[in-house]
Amino acid sequence: MTTNADWEATVAQWTSVYREVYDDQSTSRFAGWIDYVTGRRIPDAVMEAWLDWSVRSVRRLHPRAVLEIGGGTGMIADGLADIVDRYVLTDPVTGGDAHPHPAVTSKLAGAHELARVLDDADRFDCVVVNSVIQHFPDVDYLAHVLTGVVPHLTDDANIYLGDLRHAGLHRAQCRERARVREPFATPDRIDDLAAQFIRSDPELLVSPRDIARAASGLPGPWHLRVRPRAFDADSDLDRHRFDAVLTRREPTTAHGERRTVGNGLLGGTGPTPAELDRGPDAVSLHLEDPQSLWVGADDDLWFDIASLTTHEGSPS
Repeated sequence: MTTNADWEATVAQWTSVYREVYDDQSTSRFAGWIDYVTGRRIPDAVMEAWLDWSVRSVRRLHPRAVLEIGGGTGMIADGLADIVDRYVLTDPVTGGDAHPHPAVTSKLAGAHELARVLDDADRFDCVVVNSVIQHFPDVDYLAHVLTGVVPHLTDDANIYLGDLRHAGLHRAQCRERARVREPFATPDRIDDLAAQFIRSDPELLVSPRDIARAASGLPGPWHLRVRPRAFDADSDLDRHRFDAVLTRREPTTAHGERRTVGNGLLGGTGPTPAELDRGPDAVSLHLEDPQSLWVGADDDLWFDIASLTTHEGSPS
């Protein structure tokens, strides 16, 4: 069983890593971002598209008071500060640094230390945890963090969990990495390399149902929306990652018919998430087949937390 000491050790390890990364940002604010598949530095143009996707996704939630957990150097805050009344950025490395926008306050705290830096009266209608959960020790830690923020949420709050690595796509991702490393390897060799990469990956990968399980103990009804990262980069950052939004808002009655399509970025056939995202319908990850997508009316693609956590099928 994972203990609090294990949590502290993992958080301390990643804090040390990011302290070095932030010290190396003299040439680019995206220093330290490496493509998992190719092993090469991700171009700034791709990172700008990645950042733009995250900022636009949070803006769609119409936040007024934001709590960001693991805000880093403030890239998300920079994109939201002009539309909010209040923005509290927390981070175990950069927290406490001054931000140029008066709406933004920065506080030094890890994700599990929010009670130390938030007042009892603090209330937020949006929580942002972007590209951070892969550095959490486990899903129980995520549940602990979510439990800690609930007392500070308004009744109509949203929790945006961005840039999540999909556990159901990990093997495909590692096989792709193996083919890049040894393009002329036999299928057996590719399988062996992929297995090695899976075992040595230090990050936390999650499925939509992992998110649902982490939220299942929260008071009151909660609903989950899972979206593929749909920006035109054709990189590791949009092929194998997704966003999740937890909300207390009750979706209205669904209209339209949910249909299943292949993810063109993964299977080589069918539309890409970015192409679908430009259309009139909403796009979701398929909960049973992580290489497929659901397309339908917006309300048809919200999922009740209770139904996901009691489902007997695949935990994709």
